[in-house]
Amino acid sequence: MSDIKWIKLYVDVTNNKKINSIRRLPGGNDIALIWFFLLATAGDCNKNGGLFITDTIPYREEDFAAEYGFEVQQIRFALLTLEKYEMIEVFDDVVWIKNWEEYQNIEGMDKIREQTRLRNIEYRKRKKLEQRDASVTSRDAIELEQDKELEKDKYKYSLSQMRLAEFLLSRIRDNIPNLKQPNLDSWANEIRLMVDRDHREENDIHVVIDWCQHDSFWKANILSAKKLREKFDQLTAKMNCRQPAKKSAAQRFMG
Repeated sequence: MSDIKWIKLYVDVTNNKKINSIRRLPGGNDIALIWFFLLATAGDCNKNGGLFITDTIPYREEDFAAEYGFEVQQIRFALLTLEKYEMIEVFDDVVWIKNWEEYQNIEGMDKIREQTRLRNIEYRKRKKLEQRDASVTSRDAIELEQDKELEKDKYKYSLSQMRLAEFLLSRIRDNIPNLKQPNLDSWANEIRLMVDRDHREENDIHVVIDWCQHDSFWKANILSAKKLREKFDQLTAKMNCRQPAKKSAAQRFMG
């Protein structure tokens, strides 16, 4: 969603207990300003609350200092303070905004995604009609057949994959009871892609789902099957590093 470049703030932010407590600290106003800069940067990065210069390179203290116009020592103290107040989390040298969904209108983002998807479908249809009106070629016919086959294969998931989608939804609703009903067909299809294309084992998927929805950070960030698939390697690595070595992920979790 590179076209979404905004964050959500409440109008009574000046009454926020954490912000007011931080502002009473030495240099607290600078820390509060750095906090809002971090939120804006996270929104611009669009990495689910992570702060990255590129897709793979995270921000360092020196980068924040140069971009925000502060000394490195001020940035370091601000990050330590914000982490103490549980406003950010730092792991694997990456700064993450905690509870990032509070600053993003998830429903609005889903609406934008759906509108973008529909616009792309309509655009492709118009282009194909224009090409077909000008000159119906064999290539057009092949592409049309491929599109039909892709549409047929869109939701070819198994019963066990639907069960995993339902399991993910039930675990998420343990944390967010009022979660809007998703398209479970789409979720089950994401599970199918994890198995067929990413070569995941269904049992490992089940274990990671259960683990991430009990983790204080990831339960707020894994709110769909698509996000589960996108972050699966990162989730597995994080889960494994918190458990004894020399066992499979499923064995460690069940143990």
